[in-house]
Amino acid sequence: MKFIDNVKVEKLEIVTDELGWSLQISDDAFKPIQTIVNRKDAIRGYYVCNYNVNIVCICGMIKLILFDMNEDSATKYDTNEFFIGEREPFLISIPPFVAFAWKCISDVGSNVVLTMKNYKQIIDPFSEDLQTEQIGFPIPYKF
Repeated sequence: MKFIDNVKVEKLEIVTDELGWSLQISDDAFKPIQTIVNRKDAIRGYYVCNYNVNIVCICGMIKLILFDMNEDSATKYDTNEFFIGEREPFLISIPPFVAFAWKCISDVGSNVVLTMKNYKQIIDPFSEDLQTEQIGFPIPYKF
């Protein structure tokens, strides 16, 4: 898969012992961390930020969609699709001005951890007409 410019994907290691399991998400302890719990089939986004966002699904599974909105990018308007979560532990680093959304694809829900503050939800995931009106072109991906 060809990645959007500056998107970084890091396979994470699960460390298991008799107490359970652990997953190191980031060694940068000074970024704000947000946890989002999703119900089955919940759709979140699209969001866009003017700074890097790191995202990990630590429980359940999600389908994560990235859409490059960066005017200066060689991959402008490209999309990437990832399936991440407890069975596929990846850290996805999303560069500024790359929109992202996800859908919970687990039977019982999912838990997403991300470094994100002052985000802006750019389009309503439930209104196709509103989405096209808000961003100036048809939505990049339908769940």
